[in-house]
Amino acid sequence: MRLRSLLLLLLAPAALAAPAGPSSSGNDATYRTPPPAIADLLTAPRLPRGAPNASPDGAWLAVSDLRSLIPISVLAEPVLKLAGLEVLPEMWASRNGLKNAAAGLTFYKVADGTQVRAKLPQDVQLGAVRWSNKGDRVAYAGTLRNNADLDFYVIDPAATPEPPKPLTENQGGGWGVYDWSPDDRTLLAEEGISINETHLWLVDVASGTKKPLTPRGQKVAYVPVGFSRDGKGCTLRPTKTASSSGWPAWTLRRVR
Repeated sequence: MRLRSLLLLLLAPAALAAPAGPSSSGNDATYRTPPPAIADLLTAPRLPRGAPNASPDGAWLAVSDLRSLIPISVLAEPVLKLAGLEVLPEMWASRNGLKNAAAGLTFYKVADGTQVRAKLPQDVQLGAVRWSNKGDRVAYAGTLRNNADLDFYVIDPAATPEPPKPLTENQGGGWGVYDWSPDDRTLLAEEGISINETHLWLVDVASGTKKPLTPRGQKVAYVPVGFSRDGKGCTLRPTKTASSSGWPAWTLRRVR
C-alpha cells in the first residue's frame, strides 16, 4: 500500500507539468493507462498476511491468492454505510471483505516445496479454508458455480487438481465452513441471513446432506465455535439470550 501511494505521489507532478496539448473529443474519451512497469506494480497480487494455513500434520500449506484491486463491477455496486463499514447489500458482504476474499488457492508440500494449484474460475471468491483433522482434505465455500452463490467444496490437495464439484449447492452469499468433526465425517457450517440472523448447519461430507442445528424463524445470530472432542456436541454462542445478566451464553448442542 505504501509503495502504491509513493508511486502515485511521484507520478502526480509529472502529470501536472505535462503540456495540455490540443484537446479533442476523441482524446478526452480515451482511457489512459500507466506504463507497463507501473501497471505491473500496481496490479501485482498481494501477499497473504498472518500465520500460514498449515494442515494439522504439518505436511501441507494452503496459500490463498488475494486480489490487488477491487473489480470495477464491485465498485459499481450500491453501498450502504453501517458502523464504519461499506456494506454491499446485493452481495451480502462488506467491500473490505470482498477485497480480502481469496481469488485462488495453491497448496505447498512442506517436505519438498511441491506446488499444487487448484483449478478455479478466474473471478471466483473463496471463503476461509478449513483443514480436516487428518490433514488430507480441505473444505471451503466458493462461488465456482455461478459467481454468486457460496457452495461448499471438499478437495484433496494431493489429488489431481481438477475443477471440483460442489458438495452442496447453496443459495446466497452468506455461507461459510467453520469446523470438521473429529472423525472428519461432518462439517459445521454457517448461513448468514442478515447481521442479526444466522443459522448453523451440519453437513455430511459423504453425501452433502445438510441438517439444521439451530431453529429457524428466530432473529438470533449464532456464532459457531466448533465440535466437542468426542464429536457428540457442538459449541456455539447466540448473541441474544434471556439471561438476567444480558451477556451471551455459551451453549453445547448435542449433534448425535
